[in-house]
Amino acid sequence: MRGKLILSIVLCLGTLSCQEPKKTTPQKDPEAEPIAKLTLAAPNLEAVQKLLGEGKYDDALAAVERELATHPDHPKLLFFQGFAHFNLKKYEAALVSFEKVRKTGVVSLELTISLSETLFYLQKFEECEKVLREGMLKFPKAAALWYNLGGIYAEKKDLENAKKNYAEALLREPDFGPALYSLGDLYASEKVYDRATEMLNKLVQQEKYKEIAHAKLAIVLSYQKKWDEALAHVGELEKVNAASAKLLRDKIRVSQAFGELGELIRTKKCKEAKARLETIRKDFPGSPALPRAQELITRDCPR
Repeated sequence: MRGKLILSIVLCLGTLSCQEPKKTTPQKDPEAEPIAKLTLAAPNLEAVQKLLGEGKYDDALAAVERELATHPDHPKLLFFQGFAHFNLKKYEAALVSFEKVRKTGVVSLELTISLSETLFYLQKFEECEKVLREGMLKFPKAAALWYNLGGIYAEKKDLENAKKNYAEALLREPDFGPALYSLGDLYASEKVYDRATEMLNKLVQQEKYKEIAHAKLAIVLSYQKKWDEALAHVGELEKVNAASAKLLRDKIRVSQAFGELGELIRTKKCKEAKARLETIRKDFPGSPALPRAQELITRDCPR
């Protein structure tokens, strides 16, 4: 969730429980009628779904509005409407749509996730938790529900319960990417680097998470001053996002330079420290850390 790797609303529209209830008693064939009854055509769900899949959320909303004019309580149309509003960051409008879906009697994992995330972004954490816990009773194997609950705890700075729920998500789905990332991120913030890299190394095996996993691994390894390993992950990142890789490489090189300078100052290798500082001035002339580095040299290496 916020500040973490956010679980996107799942558009598994084929599984949304919007079908008519099944008949348990065989029905007789209807008798012929003298005049055929006129019925409304079914809504064009495929066209709306296509627009959503292409990220054309305003166009999708317009299409939904047209369809709702003749199918005002159609659950899938209302769900699509909420999905589009959510992606346009119109969370209040999304909430109205998802609540309308609930009132039609639909019970689905997709709706539970969508509703919980909307409430989260509206910072209605108590309502969000209630929706998630109700969902856990209906969908006990759904990793996303435990992950989203962990997101609430993370937002409240209750990191122990956040980690606990991320771990619960992984018990249900060991390769659940968002939980691997968020748990790795929390371990890194606590300087438990071995557990952080364990989570992120699992994440990097998944194609759709390679970019973010390589970037985070590079950062975590740089925290440990494992510069070569960190830069190796930057190299992997470069294969998929050259611009991000350049920015990250520059940051790591700056961190490495100042880290080495700090070690020279700490060990009173003043001649080498002063020479290193001059090199840094040339390589990174605009670095905001330069004044502080000069202060340390002046204090600890006055001559």
